[in-house]
Amino acid sequence: MDKDDGQEQPIVSFQVITDMHITGDSQHAHNQNVRAVLRDITATDPNSDALIMLGDNTDSGREEEYWEFERIFRAYEAVLPATYFIQGNHDVRWGDWTLHAERFKTYTKMTSHYYDVWIKGIHFIFLGTERGLKDYSYLSKLQLQWLEEKLEEDQSGDKPVFVFHHQPLKNTVAGANESYHENNFWYGVRQDRELKQLLAKHPRAIMFSGHTHWELGSKDTMVETPYATLFHTGAASYLWSEEHGHRSGSQGYFVEVYKDRVLVRGRDFLSSSWLAAAQFEVNLTMPRQVDEAHQEPDLTISHPSFVLDKEMYKVGESIQATYSGSVWKDWIGIFPAGVKLGKSVSALAMLKPCDFGQPDGHLLFEDIGLPSGEYEAIYVGEAEYRTENDHLELERVKFKIVEG
Repeated sequence: MDKDDGQEQPIVSFQVITDMHITGDSQHAHNQNVRAVLRDITATDPNSDALIMLGDNTDSGREEEYWEFERIFRAYEAVLPATYFIQGNHDVRWGDWTLHAERFKTYTKMTSHYYDVWIKGIHFIFLGTERGLKDYSYLSKLQLQWLEEKLEEDQSGDKPVFVFHHQPLKNTVAGANESYHENNFWYGVRQDRELKQLLAKHPRAIMFSGHTHWELGSKDTMVETPYATLFHTGAASYLWSEEHGHRSGSQGYFVEVYKDRVLVRGRDFLSSSWLAAAQFEVNLTMPRQVDEAHQEPDLTISHPSFVLDKEMYKVGESIQATYSGSVWKDWIGIFPAGVKLGKSVSALAMLKPCDFGQPDGHLLFEDIGLPSGEYEAIYVGEAEYRTENDHLELERVKFKIVEG
């Protein structure tokens, strides 16, 4: 990719990779594959403007994995372009949220879970989870408001805006589509509906995601929707095939932005070759309609919330919770008022929405034997606590129990 060969030159060129899953073992296949990725990128596009990593930078967010991460990238820092990182679920789950966040910022030099940059007049927006959830990401109302403000900065209508997020949207790209992959838990934005509806107002967005590891060229590697052009990004560590399941391999994208088009070129990093089944072009001259009233069948996962049927109960009375946006192994627990959740704190009672219906439904706490007092029902995301600071709480509601 020589930018001085007399041919039309891109405004911006950059690479997108995902799911490095770096381990603490320097000889692990994942680590070796990441080295191959960096070798290939720096040799193929030495004038690249950016290298973007879509999360799961480490296998579990441990310090020794970040040591290896630092060693690998330090070996190439003299020839790498500017590097940008976001967190994936493997970087944040099953551990202390604060420690995971500090490690991410320390080793990647990123200063926030979400942020944006402009590169040669092109807008790059990076979204990041704000909870330590097992599989999904959680985008706060504040982050979504920030995203809308950032998207509204792009009023020219003739330039793309790139959005990056670890998890894909539901029923979109490879590995995240229930219609051909039953019992699919690979998609994963808790605010799926809200993000789709927000993007629908800004249809110039081109969004890259990772998470599923499906090999490039699989069905729905690229998907055009009314709200964005979506790309699945493969994986740097290992791949997943619909036919064979887990397989070795390392893939990602080289992206070139021109005045009238964006070229997205799938790359096999281990063989240093282009993937014929993953060569795409996004036409920037085609008008995209703003669809503020966007509705479609897969707007089923929304911001998780719940309400109780009352604010005050009599001793022995059943407590009903009406919930929405539930996935996988979410649970709702009852605790003394003011509790700080953690591994050492047990719920007085706990029920899982998956036993009653998802994503929306009702559950009923019966015969739990609570005395009079002040309590809180707390909605917890996807797993039980493994530390004192997993940061899994989604919402809490106060209530009282009084004598009859």
